[in-house]
Amino acid sequence: MATAPLTASLTETLSKALNDKFYFGNILTKAQEVAALNPVFWGDSLEIYVTKDGSNDVSEWEDRSVFNRSVSQSVSSEKPTYVGNGFGSKGSFKDGELDLDPEPFNFTSDFAIGCWFKQDELTQFRFPIGVWGSTGSRSFGIRNGSSGAGIQFAVSHDGSTQSNTAITDKPIVAGEWYFGFGWHENGVQIGFRMWDIRGREIGVEQLDPHTTGVFNSTAPFRVGGHTSEWNGEVGDVYVFDKLLTSEEQQKLLDYSLDSIAHEGFISELGMEVVFNLVEQTQISEMGLEIIFNEV
Repeated sequence: MATAPLTASLTETLSKALNDKFYFGNILTKAQEVAALNPVFWGDSLEIYVTKDGSNDVSEWEDRSVFNRSVSQSVSSEKPTYVGNGFGSKGSFKDGELDLDPEPFNFTSDFAIGCWFKQDELTQFRFPIGVWGSTGSRSFGIRNGSSGAGIQFAVSHDGSTQSNTAITDKPIVAGEWYFGFGWHENGVQIGFRMWDIRGREIGVEQLDPHTTGVFNSTAPFRVGGHTSEWNGEVGDVYVFDKLLTSEEQQKLLDYSLDSIAHEGFISELGMEVVFNLVEQTQISEMGLEIIFNEV
């Protein structure tokens, strides 16, 4: 039976769907797509990247970016517990803090941070990720707002005065996973987005025109803490010394959700995530083929 030629619109749709999926003829995995974004820190919660000391206590969490930095327990913090299947088919760490000390980034221009987190009980001013120094040190982080009712991206030029006055707390529910992504566009604005475990954005992108300059804090880069340890779990963590487009932010989200849809982490929601992706491609049968080939 003869087949109709591809229409221009279908060709364009297929081309768009496959954009950034190939490199010199090879299909990129989702992990390779993340690596191609060149994070300056990439803490993946896969078990092979977590060092344990004979128990379930985490002693070190390795950076998957080209910089090969090690995030280790500080002397003053509680050692987190490793949860083998805490984040889909990946592990997570719980109720503790790991530090990168001294903090190496010393951002002088644009930067962005993101992480997956789950909080057992909503508690104010807890940080799943951040650099928050004492008064006089410039700081940033994703954290609970006052009373713990929501999550915000906070920045400060002195470790005390907060500079996200136009960004309200995004609501969260205790015991649920979320992905938060905040950025600082030097001299222009700061912004924050957040998604739930189904890949749905919470609220809308929020911006604040107030910026605070170079973030050369002497405090450690902390995963799972600030003055008090994060009371919950932390999954994948990312730090960039640049801004990311919405499409690039989506690559981070897709990479992490990939471990959830395959492994029944959220059972009936797993297929919901896949079919939402198919819907977004707008290429029906071919969309299914592309999605399940990646699986």
